[in-house]
Amino acid sequence: MKLLIGVLLAVTLISSCNKDDEETATSNYLKIADAEYDLSAGLLENFGTDNWYYGYLGKLILYSKGLSLQIDEENHYEFIGKGDAIYFVLFSSSEDVLDNANYVFTSTEPYSIGTFYEAGYTINFDTEDWDADESDDIVSGTVSISKSGNVYSISINCTGENSEKITGFYEGTLRYFN
Repeated sequence: MKLLIGVLLAVTLISSCNKDDEETATSNYLKIADAEYDLSAGLLENFGTDNWYYGYLGKLILYSKGLSLQIDEENHYEFIGKGDAIYFVLFSSSEDVLDNANYVFTSTEPYSIGTFYEAGYTINFDTEDWDADESDDIVSGTVSISKSGNVYSISINCTGENSEKITGFYEGTLRYFN
């Protein structure tokens, strides 16, 4: 009898731990107004330095499973497939990593480190005909970025040109292109 009670107690504890783990897991998503889309991967492309901004210019792109990267022998990429994506052109102090910072939208040159000046999203984008069900520019907001090891945590809180609320979260690695 004691053995049976011990087994039942162990099963209860194990199943409740698994349930707690599932509830606290955060998924990667992009939310436009009330519609939510999955994000599965990301990349960071470096464009170097120039005199119209401070630091390094980079393009952050987060995208869904329907899109994949086709990479040529010179390490240039092209998206293929059909899916959802969001991008930010931002300024950091390093060419190959993003700063742990709250990047804020700005339209004032010269652009400072910790800002972004261009951003947008596309929903159900088809690379075969370069058409999407929906797309819009982002005109205000913040992208909060923190990095631990190779893993980024990226939180998005922005507004689109048509006044829609754009939020999202991505936790994972970023593929780097120079």
